[in-house]
Amino acid sequence: MEIDGREYTLSANAWRDFQPVAPPDGQPLVVVVKVTTADQASVPADLTIDHVWVLSGKEQWSAAPEPGTTRLETSVRGGPKWGPGIKADVVVRLKQGKKTWMVRAAGVDIKRTD
Repeated sequence: MEIDGREYTLSANAWRDFQPVAPPDGQPLVVVVKVTTADQASVPADLTIDHVWVLSGKEQWSAAPEPGTTRLETSVRGGPKWGPGIKADVVVRLKQGKKTWMVRAAGVDIKRTD
């Protein structure tokens, strides 16, 4: 996705925790997202991730970024118990002042930690 002549890319990691301390059916979905561009130094200081959506088939889940995360790298927790072993699309809304843009990472694997 392009903003002011710069191409922005979204990368996402999604997983569910099944370690021994987790419930038998695992913890809810966690997603970590990062928006990058070839020249990170020239990214406007007021450009931030405003919201995150995760889409799987006809189902969707959305959440606001966790407090205390950086403006272009954040995480969301407490999602649905989809997967693991399935793919989902992750979408973030970037915000700069009153302008907004959507960036998508398609086919993100929902992994598991044991």
